[in-house]
Formats: sequence, structure tokens, C-alpha cells
Amino acid sequence: MYDTLSFVNLQSDWHKMTFSFCILCKINMIMKLTDDNNIKNIIFDLGGVIINIDMMSCLKRIEALGVPVKEMMSAQKSGGATVCEGMSVSGPMELYQLGKISTQDFFNGFLRYCHEGTTLEQLEDAWNSCLLSIPEERLKVIKSLRSRYKVYMLSNTNDCHWRYIEDKYFKTEGHTTDVFFDRVFLSHEMHLAKPDRTIYEQVLKEIGARGEECLFIDDAKANLDAAKECGIRTLQAADDWELANVEL
Repeated sequence: MYDTLSFVNLQSDWHKMTFSFCILCKINMIMKLTDDNNIKNIIFDLGGVIINIDMMSCLKRIEALGVPVKEMMSAQKSGGATVCEGMSVSGPMELYQLGKISTQDFFNGFLRYCHEGTTLEQLEDAWNSCLLSIPEERLKVIKSLRSRYKVYMLSNTNDCHWRYIEDKYFKTEGHTTDVFFDRVFLSHEMHLAKPDRTIYEQVLKEIGARGEECLFIDDAKANLDAAKECGIRTLQAADDWELANVEL
């Protein structure tokens, strides 16, 4: 029998005043869930969980440059590499996410479709426009969790997006991703993508853990379902890190 829990996202002035208290509540809730279930490892997705994203706005900007993005995107399909809840990629976008084509080849392929005069800088800016922000609160939660758990990231991403995120958010003040995560697993480096169960099996093998010792937080149901097939406990993240549908 599974329990369903949710974190309420408060958007009031009172919420802003109780910033630290809300962080503590989230940490304590996760710790309670994990303590009851012998969880030793917490694995976070990136887009839609750690960083806020807006894929539709991004795709509209790319389409406005002349790229036929609708041919490269699809509704969630069985086995397809996910971008976010309800959306997966195909064609060059999927190949790029799997690290099977280089950043240069990816953008050069797009430039062939673009309106005359479109620059590489304009295209790259449109491509990165889906990456909105990482609230400081989330990074504080992640750092706090590291005092009791091994903390990992598992993301379907690509070289351009990852370099942008890493430089802007994880390499500030002389930091590296090591401050926040014990290890980072990226689709374009592993040449595997969620929800293929092979990527979860590979992560478990490399961190030396059993599925039941891990809590995986993702926004996409397809990714969570595949993780559960490997015995991993799951927690679904909704907008603004409202966490719901925990299955332990």
C-alpha cells in the first residue's frame, strides 16, 4: 500500500518570511520518508526538478527562426527519451541528448533550416531559453541532504544545456558540482536516456547500491515508472518543487 504525500507551495509574503523554515520542513519530510525505508541515496532529475524550465517557449523561439521543431518533438512515447512530463524527443534532438552527435553538428544541422541571416549565437540563445532559473532554496535543500545521504543527479540533457547550467549555477564562487552532488549522471555522457531502464541499472551499478536503497525524484511519470521497475523508490516533482506522489 503506497502513501501519497505532497509539499504545498506557498506564494505569499508569509512564505517569503519563513524561507528557512520551509527549507527545513522539506528536508525533514524527505528524511522521515527515507529513514522509514532505509534509503541511503537520493537521485535528483535536473529539468523540472532542480532547474525551472519552459520547453514550449523555447520551441516557439526556435520555430520562429525557421526550424521545423514539431517534427523533432512528440507526445510521450513508450521508450522515447523524455524532455519533461508528457514530452519526448526524436531525430537530431534525441541524438544530441544521447551524445551521438556533437554540439557543432547539432547546431549546423539546425542552421540549414533557419531564415537567412540567422546567427549561431541567436540559435544557441533560443536553445538555452528553456532554462529559466534554479531557486536558491533548492540548492540549500540539496546541500543539507548531503550531510546524511549520498546525493546524485540523473538528467536527460545535452552538452550545450549542461555547460550553460554548470557555469551559471554550479561553478559560482569557485564551487563545482561536487559541492552539491556526489556524482552527476548525464544522458549525453552515458549515451543512454530515461526512461530506458538500462540507464537506471547503470547508475545503480556505478554507485554500488540496490534499488530499494535509492529515492529518485523526477517530474516525468514515464521516468518514475521505469525507475520503479528497477526497485527504486520514487517521488514526483510538480511545478515549483511541489513534491507529490511519493511511492516508498
